Amino acid sequence: MLQAIVDTTKPQTDTRFRACVHYAKVLDLCDLPGAGKLKDLQKKPKPGRQAVPSDEAIVILVDAVRGERHGWCAAALATFGCRPGEVPSLQLNDEGTAACLTIKTKLALPEKRTYFAYPREWIERWDLQNVSIPGGVRWLTPEGWDAKRKLGCSLAAVEEKIPFQVGGLKVHS
Repeated sequence: MLQAIVDTTKPQTDTRFRACVHYAKVLDLCDLPGAGKLKDLQKKPKPGRQAVPSDEAIVILVDAVRGERHGWCAAALATFGCRPGEVPSLQLNDEGTAACLTIKTKLALPEKRTYFAYPREWIERWDLQNVSIPGGVRWLTPEGWDAKRKLGCSLAAVEEKIPFQVGGLKVHS
């Protein structure tokens, strides 16, 4: 029965991968046969290349949501390409860069990171010097980071209204 459920999921997707992992564990825990067959179906998904919107599309989107509750967060994401969870730590500099605390490493305090504005004109266009984060979620030092409050700039409400992920606008290393 579990394999029939897995067979209804699309191959090479996260849904199938997770279903196989969980159902194989259930079969192992219950000492039932078939876990090996499910484990054979556990192939890590290979995501396709994401479509990146044009700068014009980004400007249209951010102009439309800038006055909304998460508008400053959306503008900061579009301008600096940081992760949503890093937005509350952004500190803009005069030369078109922003310092932030990256939260890439689990179970560790955030580390400092620098982002470059792309393009610099967006800082002024969306008035990013005047920080506006819902719920007052803000931390500027690793010690001030609060994992429980980091969701203040999750942008879930904004992402529901648009055809692409705000967090995936740009990727900077």
